[in-house]
Amino acid sequence: MRIFAKSVCIMLIVALMIVLSACSMDQFVKRNPIPSQCNAICYTPCVDDKGGTGIQWVGDYTDPNTWDNLGADTTTQLGDALRVCETRRKACVQCLNRLEEQKVIVQ
Repeated sequence: MRIFAKSVCIMLIVALMIVLSACSMDQFVKRNPIPSQCNAICYTPCVDDKGGTGIQWVGDYTDPNTWDNLGADTTTQLGDALRVCETRRKACVQCLNRLEEQKVIVQ
């Protein structure tokens, strides 16, 4: 009976070793985080909470020259705001592309 118990115990140990050898240790390895290196400009919103661009037309509504310059002044300000927003968008795209190259994210 003792011999039988020893052989069963050895067989169980061997079976346990076979099962454990099939387990991958990759899932237990703690990986170091990769810095995103995203530019701070990427996180700056283009508009405020209410959708405003921050562009305001300021002028004397009684002066005809003010009305003549309304389109040019406002268009220039909005164009500048659009260029800044596009710069922010490009910074975000560069950051996302970098993270994709490092296999951190999949797009």
